[in-house]
Amino acid sequence: PEKMHFWLEINAEATRNDVVRDVVQQYARSLSSALSRVTESAQIRGEVRSDVSASHCATLLTSLFEGVFVHAATASSPRTDMVMALPDLLRTLLAPQ
Repeated sequence: PEKMHFWLEINAEATRNDVVRDVVQQYARSLSSALSRVTESAQIRGEVRSDVSASHCATLLTSLFEGVFVHAATASSPRTDMVMALPDLLRTLLAPQ
């Protein structure tokens, strides 16, 4: 929880501080690029739908992870059941048809 709170503080500071914003945006681009490459590799192996844009998938995953972090950092009780269910949910959503 402390790391999640710290992550929220960093993002809040990024709204006020250009240097912090640049670092956060650089991290986001790096993460999105990595997730896009992972998605493309999974598409080649037939594990992820080929009609899904890898970059759109990366943006969705990044947003989903950030949302889970915010929820975990601000919830009165952690939803570990939701976090544990995410891999299966993502497999179902992205599975080839």
